[in-house]
Amino acid sequence: MTEQRLAWTEWRDRWPNAAHSRFVEAGGVRWHVQVAGAGPPALLLHGAGGATHSWADLLPRLATRFTVIAPDLPGHAFSSAPSDPSRLSLGGMAGDVAALLAMLGLSPRVLIGHSAGAAILLRIVADGTVAPDIIVGFNAALAAPTAAADAALLPAVRFIARTAGVARVISTIARFDGVADSLLQSTGTSLPAEQRLRYRALAQSPAHVQAVFTMFANWDVSALTRAIASITTPTTFASAPNDPWVPPRETERVAATMPAARCVALPPAGHLAHEVEPAAAMDVVLGAIDRPT
Repeated sequence: MTEQRLAWTEWRDRWPNAAHSRFVEAGGVRWHVQVAGAGPPALLLHGAGGATHSWADLLPRLATRFTVIAPDLPGHAFSSAPSDPSRLSLGGMAGDVAALLAMLGLSPRVLIGHSAGAAILLRIVADGTVAPDIIVGFNAALAAPTAAADAALLPAVRFIARTAGVARVISTIARFDGVADSLLQSTGTSLPAEQRLRYRALAQSPAHVQAVFTMFANWDVSALTRAIASITTPTTFASAPNDPWVPPRETERVAATMPAARCVALPPAGHLAHEVEPAAAMDVVLGAIDRPT
């Protein structure tokens, strides 16, 4: 897999919370991870296609209460991809995150994930790797695509993931004005200019694009859907009512199968609501902590 990814030396001065960044080796991945604050450990996992910048304004708030651990997922942004592309899957990434936690010597009490990151966290819990006190998912992507969507899109995704040079072509197309912005617009979130610039840079990174499409090609939540009913950890799913990528009804349907899950509403700010409404996201986390048992 190509390693033409973003250069940290070029982005360090423009990357949110860079003072807390470090690079460590674990599970065959060279991780970019941010560790900040003091208190009970809290693990943050961004969604597919994102990076630690997704927590730009929420991480400092959380760091006043927790020791926050926020990595770039394998292959994303500044973290390297595993040598085996099959590791870019729900189970594989859960195992690699577990290796990172073991290397850091931290056992998170609070798990916070966005979109596909929430699914990875639930897989980690279902695997028995960690036993947190609470789980929080923002616009959590837990449902499998419809059979029609799967049949229509999966062959193309697999072709892109497995064909040399295609990721480079896609990242080149993303350099044209408006391409990355159109994708961001489809999330229903209105991001500030500096955050759009970071997403645009990710979309122009062949290594990042390759990892994202490989992740999509390998993604399978069917086993997680079967295991999720066994998760008894108090779980809060927070969804924006206008999220076009993960409609709240999908999250509510999955949450109904979990014995200790509840759903709450975020402001109507789209799929990336936690990025533009960090105070509301922090309230969700604190509400999950104070939730009666």
